[in-house]
Amino acid sequence: MALSDWEALGVNREDYFPLDCDKKHFLRKQYLRRARVVHPDKCKLDGAERASSILISAFQSIMVSDRHHPPPPSTTPPAPPTPPAPPTPPTPPAPPTPPAPPPQRGLRDIYRVLAHQRARLKALRRLELATFRDKIELEITEAEEAAAVKLSVRNRATEASRRARIVCAESGIEKELAALSDKELQRLASSLNAYGSSGGNGVSSVAPTATSLFAWAVSGPSCDRVYEIKIALFDMSEQCKRPEALKRQDRAKRLRLEAKRRQDQDDERHMQLIIERLREQHHASQIACERLEVAYSKAKLEKEEAEAVLKKLMTQRNAQVSTGSGVSFFSIFRRFRDIV
Repeated sequence: MALSDWEALGVNREDYFPLDCDKKHFLRKQYLRRARVVHPDKCKLDGAERASSILISAFQSIMVSDRHHPPPPSTTPPAPPTPPAPPTPPTPPAPPTPPAPPPQRGLRDIYRVLAHQRARLKALRRLELATFRDKIELEITEAEEAAAVKLSVRNRATEASRRARIVCAESGIEKELAALSDKELQRLASSLNAYGSSGGNGVSSVAPTATSLFAWAVSGPSCDRVYEIKIALFDMSEQCKRPEALKRQDRAKRLRLEAKRRQDQDDERHMQLIIERLREQHHASQIACERLEVAYSKAKLEKEEAEAVLKKLMTQRNAQVSTGSGVSFFSIFRRFRDIV
């Protein structure tokens, strides 16, 4: 009768399947124990070589191939099914973990941060002072530019009135207006309104007088009213029957008057450009002053925040010094002296 591999080793397969490390170790010991008995060098009986080869092949077959084969069916009846376990009640959620307190700084760290904060506060104070100084200087410049604009506008009005009076005196308009009749004054006022006088407001054509026309000419923002009256007088004289020599003289006077008018208009435009440039400079100064105001407010806020942080650090330093913290008084004094 042929022996199975397990019977060749002298063990029962049901006791050692499935194999694990301990069972494999025991099977190896069993194999070595039997191999010493049936090995041809130890046993001189006939068939020792065949018994040794059967033992080796059985051991190898068990160690290599037997783990891939399922165990033989068990003859024991199956166990009854286990009843389902009762449902477990839901576990209440764990309470939230409170945040860990911030790590306490040592005295050495506090002094280091204190020195850095003192240096930062000193720089912020210098920045605030410089910004305040620039702000005051710019406000003074803005006030001076505003005063310069007002003075230029006032000087322009004064100069326009002065030049109008000079032109009136040189051209003799007041005498010519006084020599006109009421009908001629009415025609002059109508021609001035039709001509489109400068200055915005036309002369009243209802019962004009020589005094009202002269006051209207002098009160204008420029000398154009005076020149308009003079040109209108030249046009009225052209319509009258006069000698040709007098007409030529009037034409020459009109040409000189128009040249002088153009020169006065150029001076007026030059003064207007100066005023506009001063207004632009004043507007730029206002914008720069607003920006400096914002920068000054920001620097002041940063300085106040740095002072609050420094005060908090000083409180922590005083608390640790009062409790001791394992630091001698002389070391604290030396550190504080170096910082200050």
